[in-house]
Amino acid sequence: MKSRHSKHPASWLLILTFLIGIIILTVALTESPAIKHLGKKEYDDITADKIAKAAKVERQNRSQSDDFNYAKTGQLNPVAVANYQAQDVIKSFSSNKDTSGYKGGSSNYYPAGRLMIPAVGLYLPIGIGVSNAVLVRGAGTLKPDQKMGEGNYALAGHYMTNTRILFSPIKRVQKGNRIIITDMKKVYTYQAISNQIVDKDDVEVLDDQPGRKLITLITCASWRWNEPDRIVVQGKLQSVQSYK
Repeated sequence: MKSRHSKHPASWLLILTFLIGIIILTVALTESPAIKHLGKKEYDDITADKIAKAAKVERQNRSQSDDFNYAKTGQLNPVAVANYQAQDVIKSFSSNKDTSGYKGGSSNYYPAGRLMIPAVGLYLPIGIGVSNAVLVRGAGTLKPDQKMGEGNYALAGHYMTNTRILFSPIKRVQKGNRIIITDMKKVYTYQAISNQIVDKDDVEVLDDQPGRKLITLITCASWRWNEPDRIVVQGKLQSVQSYK
């Protein structure tokens, strides 16, 4: 005689699959608010002291150049966003907080400053490198140890289906718009001089140009998977002021 409980494993598998689907759907529907929350938290928490300590720890922990390789950065998805959100919750409730210095946390996020483009409503934290742990929150630096106000300061970010979050707004940047970055010690104001579409392999846009102090912002030209083109916004340095 067959046990009346023999079908239970299959039933539980169906229930589990259904629940996982519901979780993924829920996160998908709330993905934009989750990303905004992650970015705003980092943006609000940035201080000059945290930036200095994070830079030191990041250099000590840096293990591979892929941390700065935008080509190897995967697209964001609801599961990835939920994962980073969970890491932040775990980190915030950790009982082993050490306030003596910056330790990075489970998400390996190292703050570098803030990026602001008022004309398109973009206000994002800047993190070191272009891992998804960085880009799920805002902008990421494309060169190791690059310095604000020097050379060609290059930042990358994700283009999203919601064109008001992360780097999607740079598509609307026009010549003359202000691009502002700060390390919480000084404020660097650039003026946008170009907004163009380039092939993903046109990496020379990131090169330093002798005698010029530039900022370069780069993102995919659309949210499509394997998008071959990139939006590149460049600006020239106009002023440097003390942070107030």
